[in-house]
Amino acid sequence: MVTEQILTNKKRLEIHAADVVSMSIFFVVPALIFGIPGLSGHPVLTGDNLLQNYPLRVLVGRSLSSGHLPLWNPTIWSGTPLLAGFNAGALYPLSILFAVLNANVAWALGQIATYWLAATGIYVLCRHYRLRPLACFLAGISFAFAGAMVGQSEHIGLVEGTSMLPFGILAILKISKNMEHVWRPRTLFDREFLRTISIYQLGWIALLGLSVGFTLLSGEPRAVSNNTIVWVCVSIWTLVLRDKMGNKLSTKAWITVFLALGVTIGFCVGAAQLLPGLSFLHDSQRATPTLANFKSGSLPLPWTLLLVVPQLLGSSGSFGQPGFLGTYQPAEVTSYVGILPLVACVSLIYQVFSSHSRARRTVDRWLVWYFVGGLGMLLSLGGNTAIGRALWRVPLYGGQRLQSRNLMIVDLALTIILAFWLDDVLVDLKIPQVIIPEVDEELPEDERRQAIVARRQVVSRVRELDKLKAFIASPIQRLIATLVPIVGVVLVLVAMYWGGTFVSLFPDISRSVHLSRYRALIPTLSVQLGVILVGGFLAFNYRRIRPDVRRVVFCSFVIFDLLVFSATVGFDISPKAIGTAKDLVSQTLAEKSTISPGPPGGLGSTPSGAPQLGGPQNFTASSASLSRSAIYDPRFLNSYGLVQLGQPDTNIFKSWASIQGYSSIAPGSYADATGTHGQDTFSRSVLEPETASQLDLTSIYTLPNYLIRPVQTKSAPALLKASQVDLSELSGRNTRSEKKKRDRLATQSWSIGSGQIRGWSFGKAAGVTGMELTSSLIKSPTQQLISGVKVGLVSQAGQVYWPQSWTDSLPGIGFLSLGSPYQAVGIEIQNLSGTYPIKISNLVIFNNGPTSFQLAGPLAGYLQPAYWNLVGPAYGYQRFNFNGPELGAYLRESDQSSGQYRVVSGNLDGNVTIETRTAQPELFVRSIAYQTGWNATLTNLSTGGISHETITRYGLIQAVQVPAGQYRVTLTYGPGSVGIGIWLTCIGLVLAVGLLAIWILVTGRSQVFDPYRPQEASSDEVDF
Repeated sequence: MVTEQILTNKKRLEIHAADVVSMSIFFVVPALIFGIPGLSGHPVLTGDNLLQNYPLRVLVGRSLSSGHLPLWNPTIWSGTPLLAGFNAGALYPLSILFAVLNANVAWALGQIATYWLAATGIYVLCRHYRLRPLACFLAGISFAFAGAMVGQSEHIGLVEGTSMLPFGILAILKISKNMEHVWRPRTLFDREFLRTISIYQLGWIALLGLSVGFTLLSGEPRAVSNNTIVWVCVSIWTLVLRDKMGNKLSTKAWITVFLALGVTIGFCVGAAQLLPGLSFLHDSQRATPTLANFKSGSLPLPWTLLLVVPQLLGSSGSFGQPGFLGTYQPAEVTSYVGILPLVACVSLIYQVFSSHSRARRTVDRWLVWYFVGGLGMLLSLGGNTAIGRALWRVPLYGGQRLQSRNLMIVDLALTIILAFWLDDVLVDLKIPQVIIPEVDEELPEDERRQAIVARRQVVSRVRELDKLKAFIASPIQRLIATLVPIVGVVLVLVAMYWGGTFVSLFPDISRSVHLSRYRALIPTLSVQLGVILVGGFLAFNYRRIRPDVRRVVFCSFVIFDLLVFSATVGFDISPKAIGTAKDLVSQTLAEKSTISPGPPGGLGSTPSGAPQLGGPQNFTASSASLSRSAIYDPRFLNSYGLVQLGQPDTNIFKSWASIQGYSSIAPGSYADATGTHGQDTFSRSVLEPETASQLDLTSIYTLPNYLIRPVQTKSAPALLKASQVDLSELSGRNTRSEKKKRDRLATQSWSIGSGQIRGWSFGKAAGVTGMELTSSLIKSPTQQLISGVKVGLVSQAGQVYWPQSWTDSLPGIGFLSLGSPYQAVGIEIQNLSGTYPIKISNLVIFNNGPTSFQLAGPLAGYLQPAYWNLVGPAYGYQRFNFNGPELGAYLRESDQSSGQYRVVSGNLDGNVTIETRTAQPELFVRSIAYQTGWNATLTNLSTGGISHETITRYGLIQAVQVPAGQYRVTLTYGPGSVGIGIWLTCIGLVLAVGLLAIWILVTGRSQVFDPYRPQEASSDEVDF
């Protein structure tokens, strides 16, 4: 019978073959994208994944496999918290794979699982709304394999946390849905209710808790804020705006209790990451977020056009097309989930304003997603809106950077709206006449109630079908649906014909760049134009396509649309991208579980012609301190050398320590003092002997470009003025800021105290034939003299040659001429003028070629030959070794300290045990960056007494007071928040797993209450 068929079609939550096929496809697609490259040694690694997320997870695996919690990272920033630093996602379940599997395999499995969860979550969420499997499938692939999920794939923590978002929504909706049926609490403490519905809710409470907990464990604050915003919106909509509970306060109170219980369990599950992270965040460089930082990461309004045409500002570089032409990060503005979701967004809203009551019957099912999507767009614009300052003060959200990442919320809303629209569009309009069964009043009570329920279900289904007829048959609705394709066509045509002028309207876009390169985008824009035209045609004429053919056409179009996006925007599939990641991670194919010292300079292959000078010092787990290196290349002029050496944080692969770091959360006081959070902020004061000694900085790699600048000279000797200096090699750009930098370098000057010596390194060996400089007394600028200046030339071996043949060409300007070239790598100048300091400027070195150079680079005067010895070229850089006083780890009370110590043991977390023997109280200092959370335990070897001392700050590093006598000193890192967090996580996991187990056991019994099978319906409750 037709009635039986309709009732059968109503049960869409049962597992069908289509569900199994869809979830299998969700697994196969990421397995092909990530699994095959990963297993072949070419893991999909780009951006921050390559530079920080992957290396940090490798370090997490090393710590776990060696039996230690991943609390401390000894490889960057002279030591920094690892778990509390968020980026490593140290206790996220997928990160633990690095402890038991090969690094590349673990990374690929993590990516596969993340994208499978994201697609499956959207699919199951849409199936909860009883939508057709095909509509749910297309929504799942649109969300997981397009838009921000693809654009943000280089931030693995963000996509891992976002993959939990649909599961949390599903849990909230299930908890609320179960309370909308006839089983509602008559009072706040209805015993019968507590015995039935509360037990049925346990599974969804556990799912909500695990979703919240795993989001926290992902270590991505933006994922936490995004998910929280969506979950709060859905909860408010369910409790307040979606009135399906008869306004019973007891019902809403119990829903609130269940939701609060799930969130509490989630907080406990994620506490191991959240509590240490918040504690470290207060000590980090992001402790005081600024409004300027908030605005800098907000999405400019014109960039929202990329939701319609994602290729407007360039592509991924595939097929020879130009790459992204804007200065804004492309990953932060990518949010294209297809043209049909935008069509659906415009088309479906027609029901809200429709005068047809039946067409508006189910609006409250999906209207919340318009609110969520609009809120996500507002939050993405952030500081670029009229209420930007107010948004900046919103807790959790306003304290973060890169507000454009809220586009994840927009993508989620669009894909769910797409599923609702497709569920209507793909329906077969040829519906047979439905006979509504009558209820015989003479039937027994139980049978009469069942007949009433059956009649109500048929009536509901008939009304839904009538609504579909009215909605789909409306020509106005189909015309409205074409508005978005029309806008897309106009954008593409305008961009193709007036590309340079049009795109220059976007913020941070140089018009000159686009005038010369934008026409190369015409093939890509042409393909996108075809996609938009086909999408518009389907939106208007789908009624003329047979239902069975319509399903195939829409499915094929959505898949093709996503493939075009992936090929032109999402992934770079040009030949030049092949093997990029392998060059960096080839040595991790057989990662060891512990860090072991290698041979000096064991850094892999060296380019032909480069001498085997070795790389940074390797370190061992048992050392009390670590010899560290640094790389100074803010312009990234030697990308090959950065890869070979291992720029932070990739130095983890090489097992060497650095004073620098790349991760987003850095120790605040350390970052302020050293500027080593980025290459472009590197503070040159780090190279001063006192600071370099504290940090145990043993070597630095840089280029001569950062020490000297070429000067064109027609003849020698010649008087050189600042205006004659050519500093064009400083940067390829000719901006106003670069001109200011060149002018500043051309007039750079240094002060030398009376009797003191200051040195300058050339960064290479040069045959010096002469020199010119300007000198003046600082306290008497009008009195210029050269007689009080003594200049020496430093050889490769470190010897200093002091020539005496100075000539005063002008007052205050001296010229040194040598009879024959002298091979030198630097100079030293001594102040012999008396009691006053002198100022030295305009240092020019002449060699035996036509091109001389000026000591005017950013590092000029900082790599002093007296402390920094030029070793020679290494991997395209020049290596300098520090030959000043080494601090390392030592006992210090005075310069004549007579104490002794020896290292007993140490591990990868920086924990160390030493034994000391001192005649008087002294200070044990070691070159590990000071950070709260370190503890010192002292054991008197003579008496066995145990005491605890506070770790104090000694400059930038740690120190602990050691009493006189023989003591065993154990330094361990373990903030109190870590212990509390671990215990709460264990409790949360036990609760979540326990609730799931009870739910599975109890709901498997036939007599358990099923909210989808009403049992107590009465005639007055049936809506005919």
